[in-house]
Amino acid sequence: MYHYLLRIVTFGLNTEQTNIIRQIQPLEGFDHEIITDPDNAVEVLSKGNLVIWNKDFSSESIEKIIAALAPFGKLIVCADANKIGSADKWLEKIFALWPEKMSLPVFKALLEKALETIKLSDDKKLTENYLNSLIDNMPDMVLFKDVKGAHLKVNEAFCRVVGKTKEDIKGRGHCYIWN
Repeated sequence: MYHYLLRIVTFGLNTEQTNIIRQIQPLEGFDHEIITDPDNAVEVLSKGNLVIWNKDFSSESIEKIIAALAPFGKLIVCADANKIGSADKWLEKIFALWPEKMSLPVFKALLEKALETIKLSDDKKLTENYLNSLIDNMPDMVLFKDVKGAHLKVNEAFCRVVGKTKEDIKGRGHCYIWN
């Protein structure tokens, strides 16, 4: 389907944790590039797809990381529960919170789950792109409705016939669209 280079950037992990990352087989369609404790952190963060941070957990440090993180990047923060309150305004931008100290099997399980979640998300985006391309290039009207009759998705041909945009149509019922 696709090929994706996942750059995993780590900060503050121990040797055993880093070895686990290196030993994990990439999921189908993925390759891994692993960068550990880089000197040029800001530059690397801007290119990292998955960043695992196990260092200073302060509001200032998290703010700097998020500002430098690539728009598509995902941040995993390892921190004790009592430290999280200091940066709660950033929680919505953090992909996952892991315990600061954990056993190696727990670390591996959390990492595998994060990688699976990233793959599922990317698969979903690709499938949506395929669907949108397919229905938008069909000359006939295509529409999807929910059980209450609200339009979930329509194609360009449908929009031309009814004289409305996709944004106008989404979530609206039959009477609004055809009047």
